[in-house]
Amino acid sequence: MFGKRAERRSVDLQAWARGEINLSDGGSGDPMRLATVIGCVGLRSAMVSQMPINCFQTTDGVRVEVANSLIDQPSFRVVRSVWLQQMMISRDLMGNAIGAITSRDRLGRATTVDWLNPSKVAFDESVAGRLGVKVNGQDVDPSDLVIVPDWTPPGSVVGVSRLAKSGMVELALKAQQFASDWFENGATPSAFITSDQHLTSEQARQVRDSVTASWKRRRPAVLGAGLKVELAKINGDETQMLQTITAMDSAICRVFGIPSEMQGIAASGQSVTYANRDQRLTDLLVTGLNADLVVIQETMTAHVPRGQAVRFNTGALLRSDLSTRYASYALGLTHGFLTIDEVREMEDRPPLTQGAPA
Repeated sequence: MFGKRAERRSVDLQAWARGEINLSDGGSGDPMRLATVIGCVGLRSAMVSQMPINCFQTTDGVRVEVANSLIDQPSFRVVRSVWLQQMMISRDLMGNAIGAITSRDRLGRATTVDWLNPSKVAFDESVAGRLGVKVNGQDVDPSDLVIVPDWTPPGSVVGVSRLAKSGMVELALKAQQFASDWFENGATPSAFITSDQHLTSEQARQVRDSVTASWKRRRPAVLGAGLKVELAKINGDETQMLQTITAMDSAICRVFGIPSEMQGIAASGQSVTYANRDQRLTDLLVTGLNADLVVIQETMTAHVPRGQAVRFNTGALLRSDLSTRYASYALGLTHGFLTIDEVREMEDRPPLTQGAPA
């Protein structure tokens, strides 16, 4: 059933917001035509895919890591980092990551999940207390799916695309199309060559070619009597076009909770500045990713044995430079809340054995 091909639909923003379009269609409403969308989605998905995710069980107040196939190897088709990346891309662009449970353990719990193309999945929440799901037009039992929603409105159990709801895609694509049309049809020359004498078409062409050839060889142009070169100035339409594109790019960054300077976009009247690496990653984690991580953790925890919990290791993402790490380790060792072997484990080194040099 999951292998059948869905009918192709025309691309429009309303269909995209409902999760009815295929992002690979490349239509006029495709958000992946926007560089800022690609940058924001790529950054968020890359950060999540690099974070270790583990399953823990707490017994008598002690939390220990346990093996779980859904966490250790969630798919036989792709590695775990790609699996996490696919989930984030789907959530960011379409509002939901929807996975088909492809294998279960003897107790019926999911052991592998493969993400579906959300454009082939349709939800029906019109019946109270029941979620209708169709994949490729066929009814599917919701218990056979894992749904990780993004922005979930009250009264709903499935997410919507915050990007589509913001309307930024439509505006940004229009600004992008305006810029494309300007370069193709309305571009102004970079300079004007004027003469106080009448020139034939052939004479005008020769003057233009002579000046252009000199500029290409980085040599000064020698003009005849009555000729003058004047550089073109940026007009108001060009300035407004650039300001509009920058404003749309900044708005898209806000939708994704990403500081615009991390995408090389300066706020109006400001220059692009960078804080230190740790501060930038901490800001992004707190403002742009932490809420997503909580939803993913809770959804995955619902599919592991009772008493176990799924957690991301955000500390691995916020790994400091060597001198800062060693200084923090020294503080922990001095005050007794870290041991030598715990420090060595965090540095991916084996524990010290009896008699081994420290």
